[in-house]
Order: sequence, then C-alpha cells, then structure tokens
Amino acid sequence: MALALLGPVLLGCGTVDPGPNFQIAEVVFDANFFYCKIEPMLVDQKCGAGDPAKDSQGCHFNVTSFRLQQHGGPPDDVLASCSGNLPSSPPMETWGQATSQANWGAASGKMSTDPDRAPLLLRPTQRAIHPRQIFADKSPQADLIRQWATKYSSR
Repeated sequence: MALALLGPVLLGCGTVDPGPNFQIAEVVFDANFFYCKIEPMLVDQKCGAGDPAKDSQGCHFNVTSFRLQQHGGPPDDVLASCSGNLPSSPPMETWGQATSQANWGAASGKMSTDPDRAPLLLRPTQRAIHPRQIFADKSPQADLIRQWATKYSSR
C-alpha cells in the first residue's frame, strides 16, 4: 500500500519548487492591432462618450476606472492612417500617439489571453455587470477583441 502511495512521487509526479526568483511572464498585447482595430471600434461604439440618449455621464471618458482619453477626430481618421494592422509612420499622426498609448494601456489592463475572462469583452456584451449592452457576444466587435487576445508577446 505504501508503494502505491509513493509511486507517483517516485515517478516524478509531485510539486516543483520554482525557486526564489520565480516570475510569471508579463503579457503585452499588440499595440498596432489596438491602434488600427480595437481603438477605432471602441470609439465607433461610443465607449468613451456614451450614447447621449442612454448615458448622461459620459461613460469611459468620465465615470469609470477603465478610463479612455478622447481623440480629436473621428475613428475613420485612424483607419485611414493604417494599412491592415499597421499604423502609418509615425503612428497615429492624425489622433495623437500619446492618447492612443494611454488608451492601449487602459484597454490592456482589461484584456486577457483568454477572452472569456477579459472584462474588455465580458462587460460590453453584458456577460458581466455593465450598464448596457454595447455589442452582442456574437458580433464583429466581439470577434475583434477575441482576435486581439491572440496577438501578444511575453516579456
């Protein structure tokens, strides 16, 4: 009986001590995909300003911990400055690189490599608490967020 209990340990199936310098790799989501696809979609869906007919407080420009910064132009300006998933050089001349970088940072904090755990997808689809549904779970907008979940690097 004792051999049966010790068998997995003797075969190498036990716990591993990761040591004192154990680190989990930081995930960095693709900024170019965000600038060219995700950010214009968020602006187009009025995630920052909100829908004046339904939201009186201005949503993610004003009232939440997921704070977006407002750009100076329409989302078409960003799309025109992108070729596929790559921004023009220098990136975001039309809207301002610093604003887009701040929005990328805020959105990355609400993202996950498993989009089914990402607040950036769960909340606007109302799979988690959110004041209103922004887009459906089976929509092009949700699919963009799922695509972004696969576009990352580890540092």
